[in-house]
Amino acid sequence: MSISQGTMYLEGFGNVPFTHTTLVAPPAVKFNAPKHRGECGVKNGKIQIPFFHMGCCGDESMVVQIQTVNIPTQINKEFFAKIAMLLKLIPFLDWDWSSFRRNILAPNKEHITEIFGEFFAKRIMEDLYVVLNNWDKPTEEDELQAQEAGVVLVSHRTFFTEKKVEY
Repeated sequence: MSISQGTMYLEGFGNVPFTHTTLVAPPAVKFNAPKHRGECGVKNGKIQIPFFHMGCCGDESMVVQIQTVNIPTQINKEFFAKIAMLLKLIPFLDWDWSSFRRNILAPNKEHITEIFGEFFAKRIMEDLYVVLNNWDKPTEEDELQAQEAGVVLVSHRTFFTEKKVEY
């Protein structure tokens, strides 16, 4: 989005302030290829996400399975929801946040900033794994306790919209 501000002369009104907003499409998505089979990245036209024995992230000899996801046209909440659902389907295996950030998110930092804004893009780059691993909303009991304590719990509903969330 591009925003310009200034004043313009309107007969009978004098100099009048104005703001003009131009919507600009976010930059196209781009990804890094994995250096080996134990990294997330794009290979053969798909995003590959390897799953490991717990605690063995990044060790290609410990890859148990590799899941693929179609390349999105935008890195947005819907894309993150797909990743979160994939992680939820395989809870007994680990995944490599580090290579996901390096090969999927980092090349798209400008794109993500354009979609979510600077504050939330920074949060995504640093802490997205928290919400991916906790995508579903908290239980009613947890939410009630958090409300009583004046806290907003992290979930997919709050991570991308609330600046002060607890996680």
